[in-house]
Order: sequence, then C-alpha cells, then structure tokens
Amino acid sequence: IFTSEKFTDFNFEFYRDKASDHIFGSYPASWRPFQLAFILLNLDGILTFKGEFSSNRNEVVDLVWFPTGGGKTEAYLGLIALTIAIRRHIHGSVGGGTAAIMRYTLRLLTMQQFQRATLLIMALELVRRWDIYDLGEEPIYIGLWVGNDSLPNKNEELIKEYKEKLNQELENKVPLNNCPWCKSSIQGEQREDVNSLSVFNRKRVHLKCVNKRCAFSLGIGRNRGLFKGPIPVSLSDEIIYHHPPALLFGTVDKFAQLAHKVSDDARNTTSDSRRLFGRGNWENGKPSGGYQPPDLIIQDELHLLQGPLGSAVGLFEAAIEQLCINKEGVKSKIISSTATTRNTDLQIAALFNRRTNIFPKSGVECDDSFFAYYKRSSKTPLKDDIEYEAKRKYVGILPTGKTQIWMQMRIASIIMSHRAIYESLHSNAQGPLDYKNLDSIGEVMDSYHTLISYFNSLKEVGKTQAQIQSYLLKEHRRVFNRVLRPHNLLECIYAYGPIREAELTGRLSGEEVKNELSKVEQIWRSESRFSRIIDGKLKKGNTPPDFVIATNMISVGIDVSRFNVIMMNSMPRNTAEYIQASSRVARKHKGLVITIHHPFRARDTSHYERFRSFHSKMYSFVEPISITPFTRKSLNRYFSLYISTLLRHKLNFHNRNSAGEIVKLTQNEINGLKIALFRYFIERKELMKVLPETTHQLLKDENINDIEKWIDSSLDYWLNKARVCKDNEELLVFNNEKSSSTHIQKSLYTAIDEYLSPETNEFWRVPMSLRVIEPSAAIKIYSK
Repeated sequence: IFTSEKFTDFNFEFYRDKASDHIFGSYPASWRPFQLAFILLNLDGILTFKGEFSSNRNEVVDLVWFPTGGGKTEAYLGLIALTIAIRRHIHGSVGGGTAAIMRYTLRLLTMQQFQRATLLIMALELVRRWDIYDLGEEPIYIGLWVGNDSLPNKNEELIKEYKEKLNQELENKVPLNNCPWCKSSIQGEQREDVNSLSVFNRKRVHLKCVNKRCAFSLGIGRNRGLFKGPIPVSLSDEIIYHHPPALLFGTVDKFAQLAHKVSDDARNTTSDSRRLFGRGNWENGKPSGGYQPPDLIIQDELHLLQGPLGSAVGLFEAAIEQLCINKEGVKSKIISSTATTRNTDLQIAALFNRRTNIFPKSGVECDDSFFAYYKRSSKTPLKDDIEYEAKRKYVGILPTGKTQIWMQMRIASIIMSHRAIYESLHSNAQGPLDYKNLDSIGEVMDSYHTLISYFNSLKEVGKTQAQIQSYLLKEHRRVFNRVLRPHNLLECIYAYGPIREAELTGRLSGEEVKNELSKVEQIWRSESRFSRIIDGKLKKGNTPPDFVIATNMISVGIDVSRFNVIMMNSMPRNTAEYIQASSRVARKHKGLVITIHHPFRARDTSHYERFRSFHSKMYSFVEPISITPFTRKSLNRYFSLYISTLLRHKLNFHNRNSAGEIVKLTQNEINGLKIALFRYFIERKELMKVLPETTHQLLKDENINDIEKWIDSSLDYWLNKARVCKDNEELLVFNNEKSSSTHIQKSLYTAIDEYLSPETNEFWRVPMSLRVIEPSAAIKIYSK
C-alpha cells in the first residue's frame, strides 16, 4: 500500500515509521509457507458466487492442526481479509454487512484475539477509504459480541462508560487500552447520532484516537492524503444489530440471543439480530433485499467444544447452518483450528455436520509435515541418532513428607530468588550494581521476572492467594538468605514485600480481566535506571507482577512473550489442557515448566512415575472428545432454543407480539411448520451416509423419533396457549418485556430459573446462554 502509484505524491514517513513499527518491528511483513498454503487451499471455499466455483469445498471443515505458537491465527486472519474484500468487490452494496464470524469459548481468549484482529480490520478500512480496490462506501468494522459483564450491551450504557470512565482515564470495560494503530490514548465520542456523516454512522457510538495526525482520530477531511475516521470497532449489541460488522467477534454462548433479539419494527433496528444474517428490516440507504449471509465461519480452539458445552453448541449449530445458506443454496465455509485433537471426524460431524480435512497432512516421517518439522540438534543426523531440541523444559516434582502447599511456596521462593542471583552475577564484585549492561540484563529479567502459578480449581486458588503476602514472603526471605548473601541492597529490593501479584481467573469481571492483562504485559525495566523526577514526584520504572495466579482461563490463545516460567499445581483434568496451559510459556525464549504432583492423587503419582515417557509423546495421550447433541437430555435442555431461532428468523414470527398469531394458521399450515422444522434432521441423517462410519451413531432412529415428538408437542402446546390467551383477551408474546400495550401480556417463553411457575412448561424454557448451569436446589425463604 505504501508503494502504490496512486499515493506516491504523499509523504508516508510518519505513518510508516511511527505508527506501524510496533506491527512489523524491524522486519518486513511476511507469511509462513503453511499460512500461504492454507489461504490458497480455501480460496474456492470463499469464491462461491455466480456458479464459477463448486460448493463442494464448503461441505468440508478445514482444520488447521499446528503446534501452539505456530501462527494459526494469522492463517485465517488472512483468509478473513480476502473474504471481506472479494465479497464487497463482487457483490457491491449487497456484499456489505457481516462477511465473517469468529467464535471463541473463553472471555480472555476472545478479548486478546479481538485486539489482534482489530489491526487487520483497521488496515482494511484504510484500504477502503483510499478507494484502491472499490470496497464500497460502507465502513469495514469489527464487532465484539459478548455478555454485559464484559462490555455494555446498550448504547446508553456505552456512552456512560466513555463519558465517566474512558475519557477520565479510569478503569473501564473498553477492550482497547490505546489506539492499536499509533499507540496513542483513545476517547469515546459521547454523541449517538452523527447526522453530518453517512447513513452508515448513524446510531453508532464512536471511539477515536487523540492523536490528530492519526487516521483514526475521527475528523472528517484529508490529512496527508488519508481520509480520517473513527476506530472501526462496534462495542455494543445495539450497534452490532443496527450496523452488522464485517467481522463479528463473539463467544459461542452469546449466539443464544438469536432466539430473543428479533423485531420487524423498522424503528427498532437495534434489537433485530436477523440483520447479522442478511435478513430483517432496513433503513433508507441500506440494500432493499438485505445483505448476503456470512461467507466464512471460524471456530478457534476446537478442543474446547466438548462435554455439555460442545453438545449445546452442536445442537444449536443446526440453526446457524440454515441461517448461513445463501440464495444459491451454498453454505458458509467453516474453518477451525486446534493444537490438541483426537477423534476429530466425530467431533466435527457432531458440531457442523460436515467432513473433516486436516491441514497440514502428515508427511512421510511423523516428525516432518513439509511445512513444519521438529528441530534437530544436528544438521545431518543419522536416523537412529536423532536428537530434538525444544524451547520448553519440563520438570516433575513429587513432595514427600511435606504438603503440596509448602512445596508450592518453596519452589516459588527458589524461582523468585534466582532473579537476584542473576543480577548479582552481572554486577561488580564490590559496590552497587553495574547498570552499564542493563539492556541485556533487562531482556533476561523481562523474560523470567514473572512466575505463573496454574491451578485446576478456584478452591485451590483461594488457598494459595491468602498466603502470598504472608507465608510466601517469609519463605522467600528464608531461601534468599540461604542462597545469596545480602549485599548490594539486593535483599531490600527482592526479599521484602509486597510481592506484586496478578490474577487471571474466572472470578474476574471483563473490566478486571483487561486491567490484569495490561499489567502482565508490561515490559520489565529497572526502577533505578528508569526512574525520573517529573513535576516534583519520583516516577518509577515499569515492574510487572512477580506472581500470577491463573486457571484454565489462560490455557488457550494467550500470547505474552514475557511468560517463560510456569508452575503447574497438580496435573490438570485432561492432557489437552496440560499441553495448552504449559504452552503459554517459551513462546519466544526458552522456558521452564515445573509440575508439582499431588502425593495423594493416584493420577498425579502415575504421571510422576512415567514422567519421562509421558512427556516424550504427550500429544498422543490426548483424550477423545465426547459430544452428544441429539440425546434426549440435550434436546430437553436446548432444543427449544433451536426451534425458537428458526421460527423467528425464517418462519415469519418476527415480532415479539406475533406469538399469538399462530391461531390464524390453518391445521395444514401448522403441519407445514412442523415439517419445515423436522425436514433438516431427516436430510442430515441421509447426509451422514457419506460421513465416516464412526459418526453414524450421532443421529440414530430413536433420536429422530425424539425430535419429531418434541416438535409436535411444543407446537401443540404453543397453539393451545395462544387459543387460551385469545379467549381471555390477553396478548401472547414471546418474552415479556416492558411495553406500552394496554393488553395483559402472557409470555410464551418461560424463564430458565422459574421454579414456581403456575404451569409446567418444559417446551418453551428458552435459555439466554449456552452456558446454563443447573442449580442443585431451589430455596424459598418464609419470613416470620
């Protein structure tokens, strides 16, 4: 772009040298061979238009199976860029809206990957503004679609977040700490309607960079040849529904909102989720026929979709598949990725109803797939004498005669004391520390200053966190004085508190997660060298946390090059989690994994006894994944969500007040509804004949019978309730909300936690999320 002939008259020194160095560093932008190969492999999957390409590739899920840290994310980010550009270039205004959907399972993973994908969307938006490839007038945005705990879901709340927190530089829920493009501070635009801009900016809350020279500082006009505008992110549900973003970023459980947020009122475009799939009501200036449905769906970290969550997603995915079929009958292309997989054919068939293509394929040698191979210690090794090199070293410890808590504290103290030993070795024999060579010392200290302590449950987290500032600090002093004589003020610097700690667990809110993540990403700098007196006050250098408490929240997607030491407190519940969690270290430099086995757990002692053999081939010990989306228990839990979504998105029950309109249908029309809902499963059972034989057990005849009975019973119940409401002059709605209607409203949907309902309704207990946990008891308190 910078060398484009169209812009050779402009000087891009500021943008290239200042704004983009943090993206490319000192190296030119480049692709790895497997990333380019994967993009080329899937071109025919995203070019399915006008019959020029076969849609057979879209009947296959391409799985990127590559080790952690290998660059899987960049592979499908490149494919997203091509999808958005090609779709807009070919289809014009109809090619706007949501082109790609990226789904994750964990909040922290979603937030981190969102920040990485935002840079891609900003680059695409600049290309669109420069009008090089005719990408249309509609801005290219990325939307973050998560729960209200992580981000405000309403514009009014988002404006309040901007006004009261972001613009005051207080802790806030905004997922960006600064402008991704130039690293300057950001501010929120406090107005909701910008009438001076195009229709694509109305009812949108803007985020802008404070750097007036940045292309994303919101101002209108040209600056050094660039059109300026806001940072292209949509951060509330209302903005996402009204302006479907080109890339929709969200968690899998958020998609349950599709059954609830539907409206055919043209004045209520901020509550119509149909617009994400090219349907729904449209304002002036938008395509009269809507947009194309999404062309690309990406499911990252496939191994996390297992157990109850995997079964829920697998059942609801049947609705997503039907919503993403375009007018030519072509399905969206689905791509997934993982580093730890087993029985993948069965898992993908259960989730997406498609065959699997793993990329890259295994090579002639098990350790060489052409695109990647295990690093050898010798350039020309003999076959029987191959020795492999690794950045990550695993050490196993089994405490005997001591508790595991004591062993945790002792190991943590040893690791923390060795930071001082390193600086001592690089200091003068006498006198204060020599900071002449601090740059090299600083790089090492930055890489090994922070210790991650990984736990398998929040109960264990509580036990350890209560002792960090007391028992751990005392143990640290004791170890420090044994291994290093207290000289050069090292004891004052390293052995006295408080210990800087951070937490990355599920106990944190979205706002706290963002703040903790920004703390651990700080670069270590010596307080002595980088201290400055500013405005009469001593400003110290950066010192990231010494001790980070973490759970499986960090086990996937967290890419912090500073993390190089982790302490695993007993073996995780499965091998995939162990591999993923321990892979958070040694992403750039050599790292250490210390596994402290629990002496009174049989599984831990078994792993310790076979420690070397297990770690030499631990990828082969990954457990198979179990997903059962069509069992009776799964249907009872989530089938109402599937029916509700299809009825309201495809079968003309759009308005919340339209639930009572079923009484207007004839019996033949009601039977037609039942057939329309049931037809998909009959066709799916037939299509399973071309899938591997191991997948045929997913949808048996007894499952088909259960589905048919559920559809009949749920629609019959709905019809009976609608008739009762009509006889009583009541208004039947889908979900009861505040309304100005004078009618008495009855809700068809039953709240998931409504235990004292006057009538038993299991058919329309529609969850608001795919992560619903059943309580063990219902308690009612009687006050005397």
